[in-house]
Amino acid sequence: MEYGAIFLLAIALGMDAFAICIVDGLVYPRMNMNQKIKTVITFGVFQSAMPVIGYFLGLTFYDYIKEYIKWISFGIFIILGVQMLFEGIKQVVKKEIDNKEIKEYKYSKILIQGVIVSLDELAVGITLLNLANNQTIFICASIFLIVCLVLSSVGIFLGKQINRLFKNKYGIADIVGGVIFLIIAISTII
Repeated sequence: MEYGAIFLLAIALGMDAFAICIVDGLVYPRMNMNQKIKTVITFGVFQSAMPVIGYFLGLTFYDYIKEYIKWISFGIFIILGVQMLFEGIKQVVKKEIDNKEIKEYKYSKILIQGVIVSLDELAVGITLLNLANNQTIFICASIFLIVCLVLSSVGIFLGKQINRLFKNKYGIADIVGGVIFLIIAISTII
């Protein structure tokens, strides 16, 4: 097994979690350390578990769903992106924001993001049939986990820093987050 190739694959797969964690850092300005850890672990677990699931499900099941995975991801990211854009524009137009409008962290949203962002990893699990075996697939999953934990942590940190640059203008943060989600949506179908 080529561990260098697996590491590069882990970085490529972790970039979408990285981007979403930037958004989470932007739109959840009151995210505490416990919430950050829950977010990072959620993304890491899904990013590492989905390839293992895909590996063991094999090509038979994948052939039935492969055409729909990218469109499901596309649709959900479009909905999230448009929703965030509208919320951000509404806040910018109001030019005032009170503390009631600051988004509160909701783990249910993070959980949904974790599932959605890792759907393509099911397909990656299929490709690992050529690179791994029943023992080394768990080494691959560990590499995916570690890389995703690091990238997600950096993403949240960057999101919070960008929010500070906006001087807590949450409408702008929502607009940037919405645009990032739309870019991710488009990238899922390209």
